[in-house]
Amino acid sequence: MRLVVRVSVVLSVLYSQGTNACPDECYCEQSSYCNGTSVHCGSRGLSGVPTNIPTDTCYIGLWNNDITTLENGIFDGLTNLQIVNLGYNDITTLPNGIFDALTKLQELNLGNNDIATLPNGIFDALTKIQELYLLGNKIATLPNGIFDALTKLETLDLGSNKIATLPNEIFDALTKLETLDLGNNNITTLPNGIFDALATLQKLYLYGNKIAMLPNGIFDALTKLDTLYLWRNKIGTLPNGIFDALTKLETVDLSNNNITTLPNGIFDALTKLQKLGLYGNPLICNCPLVDIVLLVKRRRLQWISRPSCHSPVTLRKTLLKDLKPQEVVCDPDFTTGTTDVETTVSDSTTGSTDVETTVPDFIPVSTDAETVLSTKTGFGKYSTCTRHFEHCIKF
Repeated sequence: MRLVVRVSVVLSVLYSQGTNACPDECYCEQSSYCNGTSVHCGSRGLSGVPTNIPTDTCYIGLWNNDITTLENGIFDGLTNLQIVNLGYNDITTLPNGIFDALTKLQELNLGNNDIATLPNGIFDALTKIQELYLLGNKIATLPNGIFDALTKLETLDLGSNKIATLPNEIFDALTKLETLDLGNNNITTLPNGIFDALATLQKLYLYGNKIAMLPNGIFDALTKLDTLYLWRNKIGTLPNGIFDALTKLETVDLSNNNITTLPNGIFDALTKLQKLGLYGNPLICNCPLVDIVLLVKRRRLQWISRPSCHSPVTLRKTLLKDLKPQEVVCDPDFTTGTTDVETTVSDSTTGSTDVETTVPDFIPVSTDAETVLSTKTGFGKYSTCTRHFEHCIKF
């Protein structure tokens, strides 16, 4: 082991001497993941970007230092750069044109700094960039067109900033985007069509904002989405069909919102769903919620955390996974309501096959529904049943 370490050190020193250009505070080596030199300057207590960086450098790691400013032209001679990591510094401003020479750049990490504003055109030269990390800064506004040149971008992380509004069309040029993180901001509303250009998006993080409502059709273009985080917002109601287009969705987390009831069939179209989060909502455990509980059991979905009933009092703190349909008392409007569908069933007592009846939305325990439902569904007696026969519980 000692021999391997000594050989590695010797080779790195010889490489540095051979290139005749490696900052004293850093470690240079032939890169194994890009074509050129890798310069490692992370956690070195640097107050600025070193100067004598090899001109063939393709990766430079300057993370976790004390850099507060980027000097004009500091990257101008490093046209081979493909990856730049400036995360975890104290950078406050980005000089105009600071990245203009980096036309080969594929990944830029500016996360966890103190950047408050993004100058117009700051990223315009980065036409090949695929990953851009701006998380953990103090960005409050996004200038119109700030991302328009980044047509190859696949990952955009704007999490943990102070963004309150999203300009219309701010993401329209990002047609190859796969991951968008807007979590932990101050967003209150989502403009209609804000995500319509993101047909390739797979992961959307909107957690930790102040969103109170979701516009109808806001997710309709995201047909490849597999992960949607909406937890810790102020959502009170969900529009009917809000998730219907998300047929590839595997995880949806609505935890810690203000949701009391959910529309019938809200998750029915999500045939790929594996994980569902409803924890921390003031859920009313009523008949519509029974439908969702049955769906989770039938599809063997995984609850994220341990959602429970908030009301009625008799069911408070009952975990949804333990909720028994026969414990739920339906309100009169729901129990006596009927569908508009007339169904022909067989009455076993008369032998007639032409009896027309309307099936109520919910059959409580006390209703003798054996004749109607057993003939229509082919099952035995049930204690509860929604109008969607497949959601019945058999005993």
